[in-house]
Amino acid sequence: MRRRAACMGASGDRNLVVAGTSQLYVYRLNHDSETSSKGDRNTEGKGHKEKLELVACFSFFGNVMSMASVQLAGAKRDALLLSFKDAKLSVVEYDPGTHDLKTLSLHYFEEPELRVGHGLGTDAFLFPMLHRGSY
Repeated sequence: MRRRAACMGASGDRNLVVAGTSQLYVYRLNHDSETSSKGDRNTEGKGHKEKLELVACFSFFGNVMSMASVQLAGAKRDALLLSFKDAKLSVVEYDPGTHDLKTLSLHYFEEPELRVGHGLGTDAFLFPMLHRGSY
């Protein structure tokens, strides 16, 4: 599974985005303060509990091979770069109006020299991997 932190929701909070095969899962981290039991005490005597809550699940026609989050100029939330087998790349962002992903652009690299794994011989194929400066 591939995972990435991204600002996807309407609230501006950072979410955990996990890609598993042909599904994309978006989780929110909930912070619950509660009085603690004997064994769970911090300096104030109160417990702190964090839970991941699944807030969205999206399906794709194809397996997600790689994922990166990017901040596009003028955007309120992050976009996701999703790469798929056979040198396909999608740029998507969350649309709070429809509670769905909106495709901003699709790319297909037809030239063999632009595909990752070109020239490695016989049946060698490396899935397209996304890299950007720092995470």
